[in-house]
Amino acid sequence: MANKQIILLRHGKSDWNSGESRDHARPLNDRGRRDVPKVAKWLGSLDINPAVILCSDAKRTRDTLDLILEDSGWDEKEIEIRILPELYLASSSTIRNYIQEVLSRHDSVLVVGHNPGMDFTLLELYPDSRELALDKLMTTASVAILESSDESLADISLSAFRRPGDL
Repeated sequence: MANKQIILLRHGKSDWNSGESRDHARPLNDRGRRDVPKVAKWLGSLDINPAVILCSDAKRTRDTLDLILEDSGWDEKEIEIRILPELYLASSSTIRNYIQEVLSRHDSVLVVGHNPGMDFTLLELYPDSRELALDKLMTTASVAILESSDESLADISLSAFRRPGDL
């Protein structure tokens, strides 16, 4: 059976001073708009192309996804993109359930989401990832690429972990 690939991406830095009072509607700030294209170009340089992208419906995650698609070089026509309200501030169990559902039919998935769900998902899928940081793992615009032999997610390895400052 083919390896399964999971890409976890936390949204870029959001703008707390945007004048938007609703958390769900906060856009990216200047740093977020600078950092996400770096991550996108790095992802585009790898031999990966997600079959499915799952993205929270919050403004900052949708903005992050737009920049990823603009700068990665991925062919949007080849990717099934799902914008999901259920991923807004989702728990790790919700995120894992979506990942398993996708991987039961596809070989790769990219999840664009929020903390603390992204931190906990990474820690639950790959417990050794706690050694990567003293505090938050998935800081804004961080990406983790994991591999598994099947959709059960029983044997996960971390193939890459990057923060914008690493690029």
